[in-house]
Amino acid sequence: MSIRPITFTALCLFSIAVFTAQSFAASLDTGFGKNGKVAVDLGSYGDQANAVLVQPDGKILVGGSTSNTADLDFMLFRLLADGSLDSEFNLDGTVSTAVGSHDDEVFALALQADGKILAGGYSTSEDGSQDFALLCYNSDGSLDRDFGLEGMVVTAVSDSDDKITGIAVQEDGRILLTGTALGDEGRVVVLARYQSNGSPDSTFADEGFTLSAVGTDAQAGSLLLTEEGRILVAGTYREKENAALMVLAYDENGDLDTSFGYDGVTVPLDGTVPSAGYGMAIRSDGSILVAGSVGEDGERDGALFLFGEDGLPDREFGKLGVLVTDDDVDTVFYDVLVNDEMIAATGVTTGEDGMRESLLITYTKEDKGNSELFQQQVAAMAAAPGDSAEASDEETDVSELTAQIVTTEMDNEESYAFSLAATGVGSVVVVGASGAEEVASAQVMQYNIFQSSVTGTSFGTATGNSYIVTGTPEDVTRTTALIPVTISSGLGIVEERGIVFSKDPLPVLQDSDTTSDDAADDTSDDTSDDTTDDSTDDTTTDDSTSSTTDETGPVPISSTESSFLTTEPVILVVSTDEEATCRYNANFDEDYGEMGGILSSSFGTGHHVILGTLPETEVGEPYTFYVRCKDQSDNITTAGTEITFTVSATTTSTSTTTPTITDSYATTTSSTEVTLTVTTSESARCGYHEGSSSNIFDYTEMDVTGGTAHSADISGLSAATSYNYYIRCAFTSSDTVDSAVISFTTTTSLYKNPIFSAEDQVASTSPMQTGLATALESVGSLFVSTAIAQDDTDSTDTMDTTDDEDTEDSDFLEEGSADGGSGTGSFTVRMEDLKPGTFFYARAYAVVGGTTYYGNQVGFQTADSCFVATAAYGSLFHPAVKVLRDFRDRFMLDNPVSRGLVHLYYRYSPPIADVISSNMILRPATRALLMPIVGSAWLTMHFGWLWMLIPAAAMVLLSWFGMQTMWKREA
Repeated sequence: MSIRPITFTALCLFSIAVFTAQSFAASLDTGFGKNGKVAVDLGSYGDQANAVLVQPDGKILVGGSTSNTADLDFMLFRLLADGSLDSEFNLDGTVSTAVGSHDDEVFALALQADGKILAGGYSTSEDGSQDFALLCYNSDGSLDRDFGLEGMVVTAVSDSDDKITGIAVQEDGRILLTGTALGDEGRVVVLARYQSNGSPDSTFADEGFTLSAVGTDAQAGSLLLTEEGRILVAGTYREKENAALMVLAYDENGDLDTSFGYDGVTVPLDGTVPSAGYGMAIRSDGSILVAGSVGEDGERDGALFLFGEDGLPDREFGKLGVLVTDDDVDTVFYDVLVNDEMIAATGVTTGEDGMRESLLITYTKEDKGNSELFQQQVAAMAAAPGDSAEASDEETDVSELTAQIVTTEMDNEESYAFSLAATGVGSVVVVGASGAEEVASAQVMQYNIFQSSVTGTSFGTATGNSYIVTGTPEDVTRTTALIPVTISSGLGIVEERGIVFSKDPLPVLQDSDTTSDDAADDTSDDTSDDTTDDSTDDTTTDDSTSSTTDETGPVPISSTESSFLTTEPVILVVSTDEEATCRYNANFDEDYGEMGGILSSSFGTGHHVILGTLPETEVGEPYTFYVRCKDQSDNITTAGTEITFTVSATTTSTSTTTPTITDSYATTTSSTEVTLTVTTSESARCGYHEGSSSNIFDYTEMDVTGGTAHSADISGLSAATSYNYYIRCAFTSSDTVDSAVISFTTTTSLYKNPIFSAEDQVASTSPMQTGLATALESVGSLFVSTAIAQDDTDSTDTMDTTDDEDTEDSDFLEEGSADGGSGTGSFTVRMEDLKPGTFFYARAYAVVGGTTYYGNQVGFQTADSCFVATAAYGSLFHPAVKVLRDFRDRFMLDNPVSRGLVHLYYRYSPPIADVISSNMILRPATRALLMPIVGSAWLTMHFGWLWMLIPAAAMVLLSWFGMQTMWKREA
């Protein structure tokens, strides 16, 4: 039985659907790049884009390869929403990385929770074979040197060709990879899991790897991780002369999930026609959609395959689970995406002139609120041979369907599309290549599929209550942002209003009694029940109206710290319940007009004044200040608010408890070397020991910096091996201890010996190597899995290595709210203390009758942190900036004097940094001024303060030689 479900009748229906939906015709987005297209040329002889993802902030990340004069290299570039290169990504928006000395190429991308970028593909070793290559980049495009070996992990899975084709990141940060390894008789599917630091996860499957031999040859095309933790791999297998699409399912341990399909593997129902599988997507009901083709090479038809959550083909979809696009030319779909609004697939077809053209096919429904698209698409798009048009019309309302095929020519050049991603509810971005093979460009195209009924950005924002309008963020700096808001009077009596913000979408106001995201028609009905027209007219006016009847003075609330050091400035901080101006006086309460000191207002309700450093206070005699405030109606607080604090010269610890280990981790510096790092809450001594011991003398003492930062470099370890190191810490004058365990797995070295060899390792006694070798020998058997059961020995997961948080980050906010007073009308809310370099979601809120209503959501990103140094060098991850940050953490935060200087720097440097970053003359000048500081910091970290004796000694020697020369001349 042939899989040819679209007959002439179905094609007619298809055409009717296209031409009756012109208002929703898919087309290139002319506001993106140049008429919807962007071409990127990095190399001398051609570039190609193979993978794409859209970041949470809307930026488009693309991966592939670039060709120099000798070979291919890893290539990444990042685009802004308008298609322009992102200058915050490696300064010019592009990155090329030579992993090895021969060809390297990216086929898969993923984001870690901290925003770091994973790029997977292959790297060609010296002997010409391809190996798994996984690289980790920081969000600015620099390599994450703490990942693997200087940001790279290259694994020779077999002694022949291997490559990564899919990446997924688990919630715990561990990294799943799929790909293909070549043996003597054919290829097998590889599933692997790595720790977040790039080391293989020995607790997964057989020492981190599972190989599955399907038929005589199998290739993995894509990888997905379901919400339930099931791991899916789509691809193609071959049994003798026949080829077919396949989907494999694995459980969380890396073993085939026998409850899925046919003992863990599923294939299309009709195997008489060749098929192939590539990209994959999960629908909201758990069913699986795979992009691919049917037919022999050169005569293929693009096809979508649908499998249920149980892995069985969905017989009601298309023809026995396959929906084919028959256009009489060679066509293949390489990737697919699905959401509640549309299905979209991309690939390659053949044009009338015989040249290859990129293709986008979409299935949408004009009723965008209907998420059950497939029920309508099936009957119209997949009529069985012999069915009439009338019969199809009876099954489905064809007029509701919008099916579209768009091909894109590139000025008499060939065009290819390999991957796509959604950039909005009704738009997609497609990546590939265009031009001749030797001089091709990486190609990016953005299409508008339809005008979405859901307003907002591409981040899934809701329309919100129509009475509340959140405006576009303005004046966004490193730590602040202004957002205009308008609240219409029809909402009712607004008791409280403002902005809520968070790193996560759709933030909510904390501790609100009830919340509502209902639309305006719902809220207006509810509100009208509680408020009469008369009361609304009298009370829901502008803030200015309500203030004229206000006879109560503002209420100051002090948030000044209770103690300061003699080395740090004293800052009085006060907030008021309404917009006001505030004054202060020392030691006695006076009338507002007699107070000589004035507090500056940050945005009407926040006030502060910097008093500078003050002498140490006597015991029991704190400093006392009084504050009074006046609102816009000239109402004054009846009595001054008292502020008291103490000032001391030093801080002393009287703790007699065990010192607390606040952080401990291992950083892999090579395949055989690691650095253990421990941080304690107070000054202490720490030791390490491989294996637990009750004898403190068995432990080797760690190096200590500032009393609380401890480290130890360990070498001579075995590659790809798990270790447990035990830590004990004690006070200098106490025997009490706190303990911790640091677990880690060393990385595989670049181009190490293969994990298995079909020829050499068949007789190996290693269970893993024997099993993997057997897998390559047994590829002649259909659906044979060679996943080896784990040993029953206990093992400890590797502790994730995370970057140290900036000390100043504790003062910054990742979520919260900013009050905007009460009443209706237009106003502006200022958010402060936002975390630098962070993307925020924000929306206005209004509290009416105890219920909180929200407006539409907007997004913005604060500027980078680290201030002057970052502004000068252009990146938070520049080596010079990293030196200064490390010096700060190790030397500047261990005593009150230098710690006070750090606080002063972070308080006053942001505006200076803003000026430097925007001035092309000041940036190089500042770098020149920072050079001796960076050099001194580097020397101090490596040699301690003793290095300063070197220039002193040099000066003495030069003076001595000068004196000797002068004496000789006089003689």
